[in-house]
Amino acid sequence: CLDTGEAQLRAGADPLSLALLLCSRAEAESMTGYSREAHSALQEAEAIARACASSDESELGRALTNARRAATGPC
Repeated sequence: CLDTGEAQLRAGADPLSLALLLCSRAEAESMTGYSREAHSALQEAEAIARACASSDESELGRALTNARRAATGPC
C-alpha cells in the first residue's frame, strides 16, 4: 500500500503529501525492524519539509516528530 501511494504522490507532484507518507513509512519500517529503510524515508521527508519551509507545529512537523521518535526508539 505504501509503495503504491508513494508512486502516485511522486507522479502527482504533491511533495507535502509525499512527505507525510514517508513519515508513515519511516514509522512502519521502524516497527518492523527495517531501520535503514526507516532512516532513508525520514531523511527524504525532512528534506521535503525544509524545501517547503514546514514549521514544527504543522501537520508535517508533527509527523516528522513522530517518525523521529519511532526511528530512534524509546527513550
